[in-house]
Formats: sequence, structure tokens, C-alpha cells
Amino acid sequence: MKNGKLFKGDYLFFLAFAFLLFVQQATAQLNVPPLQGKRIHDHAQILNEVIIGNLEHELRLYQDTSSNQIAVLIIPSLNGDVLEDYSLRVATTWELGQKSKDNGVLFLIVLDGRQLRIEVGRGLQAVLTDALCSQIIRNEMVPELRNGNYDVAVVNGIHAVIKAIGNEYTLSDGDVTDDSNGLSLKVQILLGVILVIILGTMTYLALFAENPRGWGLYFFLIPFYGFPMILLGLESGLKLLVGYVVIIPLAKVIIANTTWGKAKIKRMRGWSQNSGGHSSSSRDSSRRSSGGGSFSGGGGSFDGGGSSGRW
Repeated sequence: MKNGKLFKGDYLFFLAFAFLLFVQQATAQLNVPPLQGKRIHDHAQILNEVIIGNLEHELRLYQDTSSNQIAVLIIPSLNGDVLEDYSLRVATTWELGQKSKDNGVLFLIVLDGRQLRIEVGRGLQAVLTDALCSQIIRNEMVPELRNGNYDVAVVNGIHAVIKAIGNEYTLSDGDVTDDSNGLSLKVQILLGVILVIILGTMTYLALFAENPRGWGLYFFLIPFYGFPMILLGLESGLKLLVGYVVIIPLAKVIIANTTWGKAKIKRMRGWSQNSGGHSSSSRDSSRRSSGGGSFSGGGGSFDGGGSSGRW
């Protein structure tokens, strides 16, 4: 980098890094199961068959009277995928809710990691708010899930959502500001952008700063790579941490033994001295439906509304 501009090698490095992240995310994505005319999808086989039949009947009648579509998906594991990303992908693929009303709701329960989420269609977010979803998860579902009462947890969650849509389930005073079990997608995106800018800039400096300063910064950043676990979950966060611990040292060794890398490190040293030790990376980053027996989605859309939790 010179005078705040990126050299060709910098572009190649960032493109390669972005490509690796893209490949990792693409390969980590879990397939969305087909709807197959069902509202209750228990791929973990934890629900009683009688309960499944009763819920199918109840939700079909509820759709007939209200046009709202509610579906449940229970899976053993996300296989490295992100809860919120997968939930939104399922709800969008299934097209829950009517196209003109966007009145669909998805319950997603993941046994591995003990995660759950309520995904809410755009048309219901005014009555089924993120805060209400968080309260339903905490008060109606989590206690039963912790005791292994999966049937009761799902039934409680569905009934609470139906009441909330009908303005019969209110937010209690103790839950107005307590949303510790789940962050909204918008908050997660904001925090993610901040983490990418800060960690990305510091990692860039660790790669190209002259040793031993570069290695010191590398070891300094290791604990901070634990923060993404808050957004990505334990499994994906650990993968990112391990990737940093393993890939960055290898990249530093390769860079230090290439002509381009040596020149880059030298330029970084001279630029750092001329600028009084302050990196311009931070300046660059700142610019930078029918209710019949067979169930099918009605074309509803989602934008990340709802809430997540753990038990």
C-alpha cells in the first residue's frame, strides 16, 4: 500500500481471501428439505406422531380461518451453517404465507447446539415483533426444551404465536429490554460489519507488518477471533478461529518468502514510519395458499424478522 492506494498484489490477496470465504460458505450451506405438503417436519424424530397429526390439523384450520401459514422444521444439526441464514433460506424457499400478505411463520429447532428461531414474514412483524418472539422462546419453549419435553415446547410456541398475532399475547414488563437469548438479524449484520472492519484491518497489518511486530499482532488477535462465535454460533465461530490460527501463519511464511511479499513488507515499514505509525487501513475501510389437505407455500416473503434463542 502506498499513499493510501492498493497495489496489484493487494487486490490479488483480497480477491483470493474473499474467494476462499465464498467457497467455505457455499460448501457449508445445508440443503432445504422439500415442503412435501406438510407443515410439521421432524427430521430429528423427537415429536410424538399423534402430536404431529394434531398440529397438522390445527394449523390447517388456522390457515383456513386466518390465511396465516405456520410451519415447523426440526433438524439434528446445521452442519456448519448459520442458524439465521438457514432459517431465512427455509422460509423463503417454502414461501410461507400469502404473496399479498407475507403472513408466514417458521419455527426452526436444531438439536446440535440447542438452537431455535422463530422466523416472521414481513406482513406479521407489526404484531409478532422481535421482542415478542424472544419472549415466546424464553418463556414458552426454552423451559420445556431443557426438560426434554419437545412436544410441549412446540405446542406452546405455536399457541403463543397464534395468540400474539391475535393481540392476545403481550410483552411482559420484565422482558421489554431483555433480549439476551437472541439478536435480530439487523443487529447481527451491524455487529458483523464492525467485526469485519476491525478484525480485517488488524489481520491485514499482522500479515504484512515487519516481524516481530507482525507475529506479536497475530498472537494478540487470537482471543478477539472468539467474538464471532456470538454471531455465528459455537461451531462456525470455532471454524473461523481455527482458520485464523492455521492459515495466517502459513500466509505470513509464504509472503515473507516471495518477492512481492518482501517488497510489500518493506513498503509497509517505510509507510508506517512516514505516517508516524498510524495505518491508513482504517481510512480505507471507512469508504469502504390454499388450506386443503396438501400444504404449499403461498408466495410470502421474509426479511429476517423474528428472534433466536438457545436452551
